[in-house]
Amino acid sequence: MAGTSRASTQQVAASAEQAFFIRGSDQVWQSVNLGQDTQRGSTMQIGSALIIQGAGSEMWQGYDCCRYVWTSVTSNYVFSTQVQAIADNNSLAITGLLIKSAGLADGPSLRFGFLGSGHLFLQIREPNHTTVLVKRSERAMPIPLHLRLTRQGSVFEAFFSDNGVSWTPFGSCELSLDEKNCVGFAVSAQDASELATAKFSSISLDIAGRKKRKQ
Repeated sequence: MAGTSRASTQQVAASAEQAFFIRGSDQVWQSVNLGQDTQRGSTMQIGSALIIQGAGSEMWQGYDCCRYVWTSVTSNYVFSTQVQAIADNNSLAITGLLIKSAGLADGPSLRFGFLGSGHLFLQIREPNHTTVLVKRSERAMPIPLHLRLTRQGSVFEAFFSDNGVSWTPFGSCELSLDEKNCVGFAVSAQDASELATAKFSSISLDIAGRKKRKQ
């Protein structure tokens, strides 16, 4: 598909939970399968990159069914990454950033990332699994692409960049989340029987002015 790339589909060991440590800090990332249709999935850390495989279905319809690599955050933050490859086995497969309630509770959430078609989107999921599409790009976006989410209280803003320096606003919304919440990466194949693969690098998490970075 033009404008997209697929990471290597090499098989890596699946695990219900894995821990990834950010160099030079005590920040820990966990990797889990979310949802009933995601009993398979895996996460591999290679240098500064994460290769994530996830199954799952109905995530676009408002259910968190994916492989999720996450950490717990309190206060405001700036969260960014470069997406190097997306899950593109299905036009509704999802690769991107996922913000959830603390403790992975089934509450409101925010998704910012790519559909398998290559379109960029920003979507809110309500506690009753209804969804609100804040914005979807009119065309497939080039990959690799840097994504960034910022939180200021209940206001979330999404940006993209081709170089990680100059940022273009994509959309903004309000979401009622507690001060403590989970931030991370989601990969969903939109197919319970298939594993889709995505790749993230240049991961940066700036919490209340203190930068946490995978190098």
